[in-house]
Amino acid sequence: VGMALTGANQLDAATRQLQADAGLTAEEAAKAEHALAGMYRNNLQGFDAIGAAMAKVHNDLGLVGDDADRATAKFLKFSTATGIDAAQGVTLLDDVLDNWGLTAADAQDIMDKMIVSHQKWGGSIEENLNTLAQLAPALRAANFTVDDGIELLGLFGARGLKAEAASAAFAKA
Repeated sequence: VGMALTGANQLDAATRQLQADAGLTAEEAAKAEHALAGMYRNNLQGFDAIGAAMAKVHNDLGLVGDDADRATAKFLKFSTATGIDAAQGVTLLDDVLDNWGLTAADAQDIMDKMIVSHQKWGGSIEENLNTLAQLAPALRAANFTVDDGIELLGLFGARGLKAEAASAAFAKA
């Protein structure tokens, strides 16, 4: 009984925090609580981490309802695969999406390509996402696509250069 009560209290606290962070109505919060509980059963992250990711998906990506729940689940899986906090992952991907003129619908594709690049070339996914967002204006001006940018960062990584070196190189170009 004690464990169940503790879990219920954690869920309630996470839901209240989500409601405050995302500005949800009571009805929206009740639906979000159900989604949060479902995600908790299927993920390694705790209630607080899931709630924080849900708030970021709502606030940063502008998604609501089932679309927000599906996106949050994808970010939780990305977090598990990369070790990047799910809420931080949303922030990083949102910056990439915004700077490349992409939408939330493109997030999963970018996540997948970043993981493949990491597996192939190494490097830090977090650093590469930061750099990919920072380089977007220069790369877009040179008619590069986001895929080109991901590959370029992979090549830098293959040569043992950190993502920041790519940023510095393009700043001088």
